Amino acid sequence: MRSKDLKLRRLHVSDAPMLKAAGVFSGSNASMENEIRKINSDDSVYSYVVLTSDDRFVAFSYLNPMGMSRASYLLNLFTADDSQIKETLDIIVYHMLIVKHIHKIELIIEYDDHITEQAATELGFVQISVMADEIPLSDGSFKDAGMFSLVLPDYKGYNVGFLAFQRGVTAVYGTNDHIDKLKVFHYGDEPKDYLTRTVAQAVGILDAEQRFLPRNSEEYFDLDNSFLPSEVEKAVDQLSEYFIKKRDTFDIKVEFNDCTPFQKEVWNALCSIPYGKTVSYEDIAEMIDKQKARKLTRAVGAACGDNPVPIIVPCHRVIGKDGKLVGYSLGVDIKDFLLQHESGFMTII
Repeated sequence: MRSKDLKLRRLHVSDAPMLKAAGVFSGSNASMENEIRKINSDDSVYSYVVLTSDDRFVAFSYLNPMGMSRASYLLNLFTADDSQIKETLDIIVYHMLIVKHIHKIELIIEYDDHITEQAATELGFVQISVMADEIPLSDGSFKDAGMFSLVLPDYKGYNVGFLAFQRGVTAVYGTNDHIDKLKVFHYGDEPKDYLTRTVAQAVGILDAEQRFLPRNSEEYFDLDNSFLPSEVEKAVDQLSEYFIKKRDTFDIKVEFNDCTPFQKEVWNALCSIPYGKTVSYEDIAEMIDKQKARKLTRAVGAACGDNPVPIIVPCHRVIGKDGKLVGYSLGVDIKDFLLQHESGFMTII
């Protein structure tokens, strides 16, 4: 899980004294400021500093493209605190792969830097070569190093797992510690976002037009989940049991990001609706505030529509007071399927 105590931002000219104090640069402040301006003037280079929540320096990094392609970047990293190396690597790698849509990151690690090697390996980096006499030392000699590489589909810090079911393909997103998003795609849909499309292509469930393969395609029956963060893999396994009626509750850690207190209150209330039961939007509003229930009904409906992890947080069990299904973020057809699915008896195996 990316540490909430660390933050990443672009390198500023005003960072020169901080980088000098950390030993990243040497020379006058003016020369360092000019060096930073030179780095920032190159649009092909990404330069960042990692700071603690109270703005103490942790790391400086810059990434430059390997060769002519912008698909692969070399990560150069200076850290002031090796105890936070994994968290530092993860916040940089997450930003580059997930936010900036870089496909591949390469990292040179000194042969005896076991701390960085372990941190990189835990995030999914693999060693691809040995580099003899790669690191120059102050005495004029050289040290061997290893070249490590990570491509987006192998990133263990944050990823997406897929599960085919009767009506489509479920995509679950998250880390080793939690999931934070769930989507459902109909067979034949084209995934638009970069992460979903790239990983789905890598595991072989997209056709030549970048659309999800038809239902019952053999590629869905032998998906490799070994690359998945542990909580995402757990969610995929539990959803698989849910869709074959072996499970009626979930034991999955969910993190709600960028939500209001009211939305979180609604989503927590949804989790109290039993399997196979339905309630109205007004019922949920009454759970939150009986005195203002009627006024809150519309807001409850909006919060249900914004639920980032449907099915697991069961907003499909909320229907109109007149019994109509109303709307559903995954599609009314999926909502109808889920309610029909839960109306039967559990299969005892």
